Amino acid sequence: MKLVLALCVVLLSGKINAEHLRIISVIEPPANYLNARGEPDGFVTDIIHALQKKLSDNTQIEFIPEVRALKIANNHPNILLFSFSRTQKREPLFHWVGKVQSKNWHVISLKGQQLEIDDLQQLKALPSIGVVRGDVREEWLHEQGFSNVSAVTSHEQNIRRLLNGRISSILYELQGLKHVADSLNLDQKMFESVYIANQSDVYILMSKTGTSTALFHRWQQAFSQLSQSGELKAIALKWQARLHRQQNISCEVIDNILVF
Repeated sequence: MKLVLALCVVLLSGKINAEHLRIISVIEPPANYLNARGEPDGFVTDIIHALQKKLSDNTQIEFIPEVRALKIANNHPNILLFSFSRTQKREPLFHWVGKVQSKNWHVISLKGQQLEIDDLQQLKALPSIGVVRGDVREEWLHEQGFSNVSAVTSHEQNIRRLLNGRISSILYELQGLKHVADSLNLDQKMFESVYIANQSDVYILMSKTGTSTALFHRWQQAFSQLSQSGELKAIALKWQARLHRQQNISCEVIDNILVF
């Protein structure tokens, strides 16, 4: 009897360890970031917290650079990532839990540079375009044949490089620009969007290799319940009002998510 009990404990421990979850994100305000108190914050972070409550999950959220996050998710089971753009290249590599955001990619320069961009060929002629290393925007530019891509580890670095004249433009979103500019005590009016290069849909996703289908389905079902109950829309409306009130950022709520 003791042997059977011990065997059950070992098997149960193995199952728990096999489904040990890691939740990983990147600094990408206002979707996910660390606030002034050093706590995870953001529109999509609130969605994750709501899902965790529904699933009785208390996993701590980790923030790491995007290249490392994707590498971990590609090589380890039971990794939940947010917020990452869904692309054709990434499609077969992950389980896709749910769509949480849609955003335009703006080519941003310093006001007064008088850049005129009407198409991708003119964009390719710019001296340099700043991106974050490993970010979907860097990946997309390379796929389009750009050779003027300059990558660093954070959006803050890119904004500083733009101010110092080390790059001529950055590929980013206006809502993220506003958030980072505020954190650096900069006036967003110093910058301007000169072209919308692309658009992406952003998701919560899960590593595929070694991840149990049951674990993925639990999170996917919880997301579906969050949407059907109206809680997902309530989070979006809360953040729509908060972003407009605190940072004068405008966005729409469409199909229960923020669209920038």
